[in-house]
Amino acid sequence: MIRTFYSMLRPTLDGIPDAPLPEGFDVRPVQPDQYRAIWEAMREAFQDLWGSTSWVDSQYSNWLEERCFSPDLWKVAWGEGQVVGMVLARIDEEENLHKGFKRGYTEHISV
Repeated sequence: MIRTFYSMLRPTLDGIPDAPLPEGFDVRPVQPDQYRAIWEAMREAFQDLWGSTSWVDSQYSNWLEERCFSPDLWKVAWGEGQVVGMVLARIDEEENLHKGFKRGYTEHISV
């Protein structure tokens, strides 16, 4: 088995194309009452990921309290009332300040 990891960098946000979603799907701002559905979709998408820990319910409350928990930066696609894809972004302001960066992360990318 071969595992490959990549770090990607996009120096600007210019020129990002707008790709339309298929009919019946939409992306909308995340609301607090949707956090659990998003968590469950992550659990399903990443349960077999190499190196992943078990996704137990007690971790859900820890996830909600993470220092960089930033649902205002997330892009979540919905179809038929359920999560069908997501990119959860975060900005670690503390790290950026400490290292002199202006950097964000995209994580938990799944469909």
